[in-house]
Amino acid sequence: MSSCIFDDTFFLNHPSLLSGIRKFIVKVGLFGKLRRRIPLEQRGRFNGYNASEYSFGEKMVKISFADKKAHGVRLGKFLSKELDAGRDPDVELDLAGKALTDDGLSVFIDDLVQCMSYRDKDYPKGTVRLTELCLSGNNLTVMSLMKLSEVIFIGITSLTKVDISNNSIRVNNEYERRALSSFLNAFRYSCLVKKIDFSGNHLENAGFDVLSCMYFKGGYHSSNFSLVAKIVESSAEQAESANELEFYARKRGLRSIPYLIFSNTCNSPLCAFHLWNIVTAHESARALLEFLPAGKDMAPPGLEGRDSGIVCTPNKGLSPLCQAYLELGKEIHNITRADKGIDAIDLQVGTMEERERAVTELEILKMKKIEMERVQKRIIISALESFGIHSVRLWTITFRLLVAARAILLDERNRPQESALWNSDENLGPLLKARINYQTSLTSRIWALKLSNEPHIPQGSMGFPTSLFQRQSYANRFSHNTNLRLKAAYKSPYRFGLPIYVWRDILAMAFDELDILGREQQVRVVEYASDWTGIEQQIALQGARESEQIWRILSTVDCLVYTFE
Repeated sequence: MSSCIFDDTFFLNHPSLLSGIRKFIVKVGLFGKLRRRIPLEQRGRFNGYNASEYSFGEKMVKISFADKKAHGVRLGKFLSKELDAGRDPDVELDLAGKALTDDGLSVFIDDLVQCMSYRDKDYPKGTVRLTELCLSGNNLTVMSLMKLSEVIFIGITSLTKVDISNNSIRVNNEYERRALSSFLNAFRYSCLVKKIDFSGNHLENAGFDVLSCMYFKGGYHSSNFSLVAKIVESSAEQAESANELEFYARKRGLRSIPYLIFSNTCNSPLCAFHLWNIVTAHESARALLEFLPAGKDMAPPGLEGRDSGIVCTPNKGLSPLCQAYLELGKEIHNITRADKGIDAIDLQVGTMEERERAVTELEILKMKKIEMERVQKRIIISALESFGIHSVRLWTITFRLLVAARAILLDERNRPQESALWNSDENLGPLLKARINYQTSLTSRIWALKLSNEPHIPQGSMGFPTSLFQRQSYANRFSHNTNLRLKAAYKSPYRFGLPIYVWRDILAMAFDELDILGREQQVRVVEYASDWTGIEQQIALQGARESEQIWRILSTVDCLVYTFE
C-alpha cells in the first residue's frame, strides 16, 4: 500500500469523493486497511459502509447490523472480520434481533476478547473498549453467558450497558447454574455499568436462586479499596469522604448497578420470593448514579427521574398474590428509604400536625409489614410444597449445618431434666456411661493445663502470643494441677469448653465452605442445634405439615433469605 495515491491528506481534504469510491474499496477489501492509515482522532469525519453504521461522538463508534441481511453464524463471521479490520477505541456493539444463536456468538467472541485484551504503546487501553453490548433477541442460551463472562470481566472499566433480553436463557441443572454464576460473577468488580436487562428470559427457580445469591454474596473486601480508588479517580465523580468511598466499595457487583430489568422473567412463587428479596435491598438509582460518570441516560421507560431502579413488571407468569407481594415490597422499601429514621422519630418533638403525621406513618408501615409477612409465609410454604427444600441452596445448606451441629453439640447432660436423674447411675445405659466417663476424663485432662508463673506475654487480639519466640516452655505450660480460675473464665457450655464461634468456624468449613450463610446466620444455626429448646419446638410441630415445620425452623434461625454483612 505504500504506492497508493490516496494518502491521508487526500481523504481529509476531499471527503465527498469517499462516497463515490466506497463500494469499490469494499469490494477489493481495502477499506479497513485505509482506515487504519488515518489518525485515530480524525476517523470520526466519515461514515462507514452498508454493513456498519458508525455514529461518532469524539471517539465513539456504534456498530449496528440492523440493515444487514446476514444472520446467525454468517453474521458472526462478518463481525469477526470487522473487528480484525478496524481498530477503533470505544465501541457500542448492537446485535439485537439477528438470530445469532450460541454458534454465531462463538465465531466472533474470541476475536472480541483478543481485541479488548490487546495492549501496545499505540493502544494502551486496548484496540477495542466495549462500552455497550446489546444481544437482545438472539436465541442465546445460558451456555453463551459463560463465553460472555470474559468479555464482561475485561470491560469492567468501560462497559456501561448489557442487554441480554428476550433470549432463551433458562437455568435448571447444576451446570447451567455454574454458567449463570460465572456470568454474574464477572460483574464482581463492576464500577461503570448502569443497566442490565434480563427481561424476557425465564430464569426458572434455579436461575433466581443463583441471581439472589450472587447479588448478596458479590464479594466485598477492604483490600479492594485501592482498585476502587483508582477507578473512581479516573472515571467517576470524586467521593467527598472516605465514608462515601467505603459505601461505593461495598456496592460491588449487581448491587452497584442502578437499573436491573426483570420484566417477564418470573413464572413461580419462588421466583417472586427471590426477586422480592432483591427489590427490598437495592439502593436507589439516584444514590448509585452519584458515583458513576455522567453520560447517556440509561433509565428504563417510566423510571426517568425516579429513585426506583428495579423493574419487575409486567410478569404475566405470576399469580395475583405474587404480584401483590412484589408491589408491597417495593412500596415498603420506598417508604423506609424516604425516611430511614422513621423508627427513631421522637413523637414528643415538633408541632401537633407533625406528630400526628409521624404516628400515622408508623401505623401504616407497621400494618404493611404485617401484611407482607403474612403473604411471604404463604408464598414460602407454597414453594416448599411445590419444589422442596433443595430448590434454594440457602435452605439446603442451613439444614446440612443444622443436622451436623446437632449431632456434635447436642449434649444429653444439658437436657432439662431432674438433677437426681443424672446423679443415679442406674438410669444410665452402658454406652452413655462410657461416653460420660470419656468426656469427664478428657475434660479433666484439658483443664489440667496451668499457666506458669513466668512474666506476662503480650498477646494479639485473638489471644495468641505476639511472637513465636515468646512461647512458654512445654515444661512450664503443662502441669497436673488444675487452675480453677482458668477453668471458670474459659469454660463454655458447648463441647470440650470451646466457644460458639470456634464451633461455628469448624462446622462452616466443613458444611458451608462457600459462606452461603452469613456469619450471624451460621451462629444462630449452631446455637439452635445445640439447644434442647429446638428439639421441644420440633416435637410441638409434629402435627403440622412438613412445609410448615421447615418454614418454622428457617424462620427461627432467620435463614429464609440471603443476607450480606
